[in-house]
Amino acid sequence: MKIILMALSIIISLLIGHLSFAAIIINTGEDFKLATANLEDQTFHEQLAEWVKFEYKYISVYDNVVYEKHRGGWEARQELKRNEFFFMLPEIKAKMIEIFDSAEELVVEKEARFKTLFADLPNVPVYFLPSMNGFNGKVTSVLGQPALFIGVDVVASRNDNLDVLFSHEFFHAYHSTKIANGEVGTTMASPLWREGFATYVSSLLNPEQNDEALLMDTALTQACSDKKFIGDIAKQFLTIISANGDLDYADWFLKEGGTQPSRRGYCLGLQVVREIAKKNEVKEMITWGEARFSAEISTVLQEFTK
Repeated sequence: MKIILMALSIIISLLIGHLSFAAIIINTGEDFKLATANLEDQTFHEQLAEWVKFEYKYISVYDNVVYEKHRGGWEARQELKRNEFFFMLPEIKAKMIEIFDSAEELVVEKEARFKTLFADLPNVPVYFLPSMNGFNGKVTSVLGQPALFIGVDVVASRNDNLDVLFSHEFFHAYHSTKIANGEVGTTMASPLWREGFATYVSSLLNPEQNDEALLMDTALTQACSDKKFIGDIAKQFLTIISANGDLDYADWFLKEGGTQPSRRGYCLGLQVVREIAKKNEVKEMITWGEARFSAEISTVLQEFTK
C-alpha cells in the first residue's frame, strides 16, 4: 500500500508540474469577504441586506443551483437556508476564507489526481461559493456542459476530506459525458449507480482512505459493515428499483431522509459497484446506459439478499 501511495504521489506531482490549468474557476471568495466584513457589528437585517447584494452578483447560480427556484416552495426554502447559514457563519467564516484563498491550488491538485485514472477529463468549470448549508459538492449542467459547485460553507462546517470530495464530484462530471447516448436515467437504479460509482472511483483515487472517509458519515459506515443490514436494504431497494425517483430519492440519498441511517443509498451503491467491478472494467462500465446497469444492479442485489 505504501508503494502504491508513493507512486500516486509522484505521478500527481509530475502532472501538476506539467499540467496546463484546465478547469475554469469561479471563486466568490473576494465578494464573500466584502459582504461579511462587518458581520460582528451588524444586526441580522443588516447582514441580510449585504448578503442579498452578494447573491445578486451570482443570481443565476443562486436561483437555479442553490435555491432551486424551478421547484415549488422556494421562498420558504430560501428563508430557511439563509437563517441556517447566518446562524453557523461566525463559527465557519475563517475556515471558509481559508478554502476560498486556496481554491486554485486545490483544483489544480485534485484535477491532476483525477487525471491519473481519467486523462480525458474535459474542462469542468468549478464554482466556489456558499451553498447556504445546502451541499458540499454538486454537479449540474450549465449551458449543456457539466459544472462542479463546491459548497464552501458545508465543507468548512463538516471539515470534509477534499481529496475524497473532489474525486467523487469530478467523476460525476466525467461520467455525465461518457454515458451511452448521453442517457439520463429515470428510475431509482440511476442514483444508486451514479452515487455508488462515484464513491467507488473515489476509493480507487484515494486508496489510503477507508469507507468512513468515502461515505463521510460514521454512523452510516458502522451500519454498512453489517452484512445483514446490507441484505435488508438490498431487499428494500429491489421493491423500488424500477420506480420513478421523485418519491424515494430523498429518503435514500439525502441527509434529511426520514429513514435512518440517512443516505444509505450511498453505502448500498458502493457495495453494488464493488461487486460489479470485480467482473467488468471501469472504463467500460462508465458507458453503460440505464438498461444495462439496472440489470447488473438487480443481479447483485438479489445476491445480497441470500
